[in-house]
Amino acid sequence: MKINKNLQLCILITTLICYSIYFMFFFLFPTHFSNFNVRFASLIVEAITFVSLIYSIYSKKVSSNPFWICITIAIGSFLLGKIVYTYQDNFFEFPIHRFTVSDVFYMFFLFFCLLAFCYKILKECNKWEKAFFICDICIVLTSIFTLEWYLFNQPNLNIFSLSLGDIFLSFLYPIADLLFLLLGVSLFFRPTVFNSKRKIYIFIFVLISSATFNYIYFYLHNHLSTDTITSLRLLYRIPILLIAIAGAISEDYNSHKNHFIVNPILGKKVLVVFPYLAVAILIGFTLKEQTASSTLITGNCITFVFVLIRHSIVRMQNNSLTKRLQAFYAQLEEKVTLRTSDLVHKSEALSQKQQKFKSLYEYHPDPIFTIDLNGIFLNVNKAGSILLGAPTNELLGETCFSIILDEDKHKLASALEKVKQQESASLQLSSQYKDGFTYSLYVTIVPIMIDGQISGSYIMVKDITA
Repeated sequence: MKINKNLQLCILITTLICYSIYFMFFFLFPTHFSNFNVRFASLIVEAITFVSLIYSIYSKKVSSNPFWICITIAIGSFLLGKIVYTYQDNFFEFPIHRFTVSDVFYMFFLFFCLLAFCYKILKECNKWEKAFFICDICIVLTSIFTLEWYLFNQPNLNIFSLSLGDIFLSFLYPIADLLFLLLGVSLFFRPTVFNSKRKIYIFIFVLISSATFNYIYFYLHNHLSTDTITSLRLLYRIPILLIAIAGAISEDYNSHKNHFIVNPILGKKVLVVFPYLAVAILIGFTLKEQTASSTLITGNCITFVFVLIRHSIVRMQNNSLTKRLQAFYAQLEEKVTLRTSDLVHKSEALSQKQQKFKSLYEYHPDPIFTIDLNGIFLNVNKAGSILLGAPTNELLGETCFSIILDEDKHKLASALEKVKQQESASLQLSSQYKDGFTYSLYVTIVPIMIDGQISGSYIMVKDITA
């Protein structure tokens, strides 16, 4: 029987509600819960999350891309780490001081989660955006971690005096948590990289809440009660369960990249300003402290190096854009030159055609008259001027009816109306000139067509006077 497509999501939401109720009871009555009860409840949530992610990939609710594969591996590592944590004191020994086998699995969890989200963001970027993203993360990470280390640890502590386990606990975990926080914040200002807006909200909450819980535990665990620390561990499973819920939500491919959490222009400006703001805060804090702390000096130097690298990337990008613009302008100039040359050739060809037509018109042995739709002379060739015994400039503006005898004017009018219907007309007319002599003319009238419209007529005349 086919499983209902919403059953998985219903189970996960029910689990989330039950676990939240469990947490509230623990928060109110912590003495009624043993350590085994807490670990078992957490283990159940982790197992459900892991199985749900595997099912989502298997049932193709999510695509089998590196993001979901890395997330599934991360949750699996977290689950194994918690199983090992229960028995590590009896069965496992690790050669690194203050570093246990479960810490190895937790490192895998952090590594694959960071790898998944970095892949998801970088996949949507071009090569320059990838370089800026990595550089900006390094700038902000170095700036904030320098301040954290100075404020919450020994300011002049020498890293070489620490054991390998202390280095992991003092550096790698806080850096990973800070990366979680930065990735969660950056997702606010970027175009959505998931095919569902609900997923982006879930993952922002997962990243920021996980980093917050870890920060509270890392920096304040010596000042917190055992029950509070246990509550933090229980709370940490809620973001993990939300990851499984995100994997069970169907993707909306039609809405991909069509929405933003914040205005895209504002988001882009914030992402550009954010690393420089972090540097300004670090420099301002260093100047305020007026100290020769090696932590602050080293942090400022490393941050400054990343800023220089970022500016080098900007310069490389500008050079690349300049070269592309130069190539574009060269191609554009070549096209304009070719187009101009083509237009010149066409203009010359048109001029030659006009000159040929003008020569044919002017020097044709038969009279040719050009008239408009009202029968007004627009042009007369030389033969026409000779025939009428008047220069061309005297004829222009006169009506063609003025040279036709009254008894034939209706025939000319009928012929002109026929020409207006896009038909040529031939007829015999009687004409009288200035000398008073009457001539018989055989007239052919053809329409002048321009862009499919009649603009006038040509009247071609033959003198047939006997």
